[in-house]
This record gives sequence, structure tokens and C-alpha cells, in this order.
Amino acid sequence: MLIHFGTFDKYLLIDFVHALRHPIFDLLYFCMQPYFVEKDHDELLQMAFEQAIYIANIGVCLFTVLLNGAVLLHLAFKRKGRKSQHLSMITIKILLENLFALSAIVYSSSALLLLQGIGISRHWIFLSSSFQQSLIAALGMLNIFIALDRLFALRAVVNYSAYLAQKNESAAIFLVFCTSVSCLGIYLLYRRDSPGSNFIQLVDSSVLVAVQLSSIGLFTVGLIITGVFLIYLNQFTLQCKVEVVTVFTNIVRKVNKIVIYSMAVEFVIMVVFGLFMEHICIIHTFDVLGPITSIYTTLCAFVHYAILVRKRKTSLVSSFQKTMS
Repeated sequence: MLIHFGTFDKYLLIDFVHALRHPIFDLLYFCMQPYFVEKDHDELLQMAFEQAIYIANIGVCLFTVLLNGAVLLHLAFKRKGRKSQHLSMITIKILLENLFALSAIVYSSSALLLLQGIGISRHWIFLSSSFQQSLIAALGMLNIFIALDRLFALRAVVNYSAYLAQKNESAAIFLVFCTSVSCLGIYLLYRRDSPGSNFIQLVDSSVLVAVQLSSIGLFTVGLIITGVFLIYLNQFTLQCKVEVVTVFTNIVRKVNKIVIYSMAVEFVIMVVFGLFMEHICIIHTFDVLGPITSIYTTLCAFVHYAILVRKRKTSLVSSFQKTMS
């Protein structure tokens, strides 16, 4: 609607908003200014779309940091992370998700300020966005080792406690680091000079699409291994008696739930929706896998919080019943 305003009407509107002298209206005035510069229809739509994505991304990532921060504080307070090897990979995943969320907040804030005409270095835009994008592939690589961790815990219980858990964790940290550094190197190698703020405008688009499809491939491999784990877990529960199944501690059951629910989120958000939306990255020259990954990390943070922190009323009722009996 802004592009249909006449010259007098649109400047009268922006002066009216600025004259209200309220913090909320000052923020509205700040966001409205770029739209009243003489630009064509496509530029205005592109700017409005990018600003909406960046603002939403900041809000989503802040929610992720808060939820995961609450989970980490809960684990530290209860000292569950030290008592159980089963939580080590989940803790690493939470830390990596928070690192991705913080990098997304820095990049989205910088890009938003750049769209407002504030002097933000484009080198900073490139570095912050490259770091964020490299962590997407790192998350995919980490999910593979989380699935392997659950598979080892089920199929090799003795060896898992002896050495497999520690070796799997060390290999995960090493390969996650190598994956992120490799992606950073690729982005630096194929960087291009562009006045844009979106990441696809800062690197070669074909290279970005190839790396992002590889990242989706890593998530797919993790899903396949998790599917194998679910098959073995189902066979184990069917073959064993209920008394034997209770050998699984409460922490193990919670970690298995986290992996299963995270697998569902990965399949819907990162694989199906990610592949479906990847064409926007080429047609509309806008990176969509970054915001999609922010949604994925937020949903995973909610899963972590719901399973590890939040206490259900049903558990309180059942414990009360046991006490009365």
C-alpha cells in the first residue's frame, strides 16, 4: 500500500508518525524511512520481505537461547550431565544450537541495520552470515553422531559405558569442527562483492546451494541411522519382558524421546520443507535455509525443555498416589 501513496501523502504520514514522539512511534518511524525513498515496486517488496524475515529470525533465536539456557541451568543444577553419559551428546547439541542462534541474531541484526542505511561493514555482514551458514552443516554432522550414540547405547551396552560413548563424543566434536571450518573456507573462496545484505548475494549462488544441499544430506543420513535405532528399539521392547525394559533409567528414556522427537522435526523442517523451499534461494535470490534452521533449533529447544525441565502434572499425581498407597 505504501507504493500507492502520493508524494504529499506519504511524507505527511511519516512526519505525523515522527511528531508523536513516543518510543514505539520512533521505532516505527525508523523502520518506515527506507520505504519513502523513491524506489520501484520490486525493491520495496524485497526490502519489506527481508526486514520481516530478519526481525522474525531475531525473535525466534532469542526464544531458542532462553529455552536452551534454562535446560543447561537445570542440568547444571541437578548435575545430571556428570552422572549420565547418555546426556553428553544432547548437551553438545544444545550448546551448538545456542551458538547457531547467537550467530543468527548477530547476522540478522547487522543486516537489518544495513537495510536502514546505518553504516555496517559488509565484511562483518559476510563473516557473521558465513559463520551462521557453516553451523547448519555442523548441526547435520552432529545429528549423525547423536543417532550413532543411541544405537551404540542400545546394541553395545557394556562397550558403550567403557569406551564407545567417549570415542563417539570425541569424533563428533572433531568432525563438527572440521565441517564448520570447511564450509567457512568454501564461502571465503567463493565470496563475491555485492551491495546486498542477504547471504546468497555475498557468495556464489551455485556454491551456496550445493553446500546447503549437502547439509540437508547430512540431516538425511542422521535420520536414516535414527530409523535403524528405532527398529532395534522396537525389537528390544517386543522381545523383552516389562521387567527387563525397566533397566532403562529415566535419563535414558528421556534422551531417547529427545532423539525421536528431534528426528520428526528434522524430517519435516530440514529435509522436506528445506528441499521444497530451496528453489526460493535461486529464483528470489534470498537464502531460506538459515531462517528454516532457526525454526528447527527453536522446536528442538522446546523439545529439550519439555522433556528435561518441565514437570508434568500427571507425574505429580502418580507420585501422590504411590505415597498414599
